[in-house]
Amino acid sequence: MMMKCEQCKNNINEADRYCGSCGSPVNEQQKYLRGTKGQRITLRLCKFIWCICILILNVGWIVTMIGETWMLPYLGPALFFLAAINIPPSKRLKFSLMYRLSVSHMLLCIGVLIGFNQRIFIINQPAIVLAFILLIYSTYMSMRTWTVMWSRLPILSPWFCKACEYLLVGLDRKGNCPECGTYYTISEDVDEPQGDKVKEMAEMGRS
Repeated sequence: MMMKCEQCKNNINEADRYCGSCGSPVNEQQKYLRGTKGQRITLRLCKFIWCICILILNVGWIVTMIGETWMLPYLGPALFFLAAINIPPSKRLKFSLMYRLSVSHMLLCIGVLIGFNQRIFIINQPAIVLAFILLIYSTYMSMRTWTVMWSRLPILSPWFCKACEYLLVGLDRKGNCPECGTYYTISEDVDEPQGDKVKEMAEMGRS
């Protein structure tokens, strides 16, 4: 039996788990998941790659401090490559923090490469200034790891603000979120939750 997706109005089969167009869950039990299964797997992969990048950064400042700068031509491209891998999925997931930090990793690698090409830093010699820069940078990024690891995908239901997850039940179907001011719109074809369902939704988001 064919039906309309609540999110994008695409024709979908009632037996389908997710809409083939926008990825929204089809049945009621799946409606309030945080992203599709594919999106959740992608987010975990991005976080895993992030952890490897942090490990490379910390190894980088340590080997630079002790004069083993010959390792940087190997660590730098690895960091650059992993950061580049993380950019497309983080942009697709609208994971702006991961996107910005991955770009900064790539810029760091380019900056260090320029430093070696201009003989500011020399292979196989202690580079205290570079080690200090890498130490400060890796410390900051290690601190941001907590925020990255706790980042979540937005709830798929249209009754939650996409920016702050404020519960929009009882408000106009078009307007600005009273919590963060983000503009939202809810289709007239989507039934408004009632009773216990509203209480259940309130526990998931913010109201």
